[in-house]
Amino acid sequence: MALAIQFQDMIQRGEARDYADLARLGCLTRERMSQIMELVWLAPDIQQEILEFPPSGAARFPISEVAVRRIASPLSWNEQRHAWLTLKNNLHI
Repeated sequence: MALAIQFQDMIQRGEARDYADLARLGCLTRERMSQIMELVWLAPDIQQEILEFPPSGAARFPISEVAVRRIASPLSWNEQRHAWLTLKNNLHI
């Protein structure tokens, strides 16, 4: 999430022209860059919650990036919020 926000800021500041430019700078494929940037479509409150998620002591974040990208797919923030709550409830978070 933080990376997506940072990349978006780089484009807004003119440090990169587009996602292809960012992909070259970050040594990523264009496809991977697009996947990362899908996270900026999330409702701002969900983004904030992800950024402030407390450390769990586990090696991995308790919610996968793929699951979060699925939540970002609908452009309706209300739909995203419903999907986010459902996912957290299913994972008992």
